[in-house]
Order: sequence, then C-alpha cells, then structure tokens
Amino acid sequence: MTKHILDEFEDRARAGDGQFAIAYAVLRMAESHEKLRGDLCFGRTQTSPPGVLEKIGMEMAELASAVKNLDLSS
Repeated sequence: MTKHILDEFEDRARAGDGQFAIAYAVLRMAESHEKLRGDLCFGRTQTSPPGVLEKIGMEMAELASAVKNLDLSS
C-alpha cells in the first residue's frame, strides 16, 4: 500500500530530517490556508455551511431589515 506524501514527509521529519520537516510544515500550512480560505470565502455549495464573511453578510441583511421595519412614530 502506498503512503500519502504527507505521511511520508511526517515520518521522515519525525526521524530528524530537517528538509522533510520544512516540507512537512509547508504542506500542513498549505492545507490550513486552504481550509481558512474556504471558511472565509463566499461561493459555498448547497451542502457546505456559509463562510464567515457570508454569515456576517446574512446577519447584516437581517439587521438592516429589522431597522427598516422599526416603528419610530411612537
């Protein structure tokens, strides 16, 4: 069975190979960056939850609607 490249790099990094430690760190950082990008950005699919910025936009729309419907005459 073939190991995933990230697993191979982690094994070599933990064995003390500094070059693989750097490569492993860069790969993990890229994964984290991609997840963060997905969490922050618009453009979700039907099955994915809204991103942070999209959720803020949705909340702002609800707030604007509530303010618009306020009865200030009393």
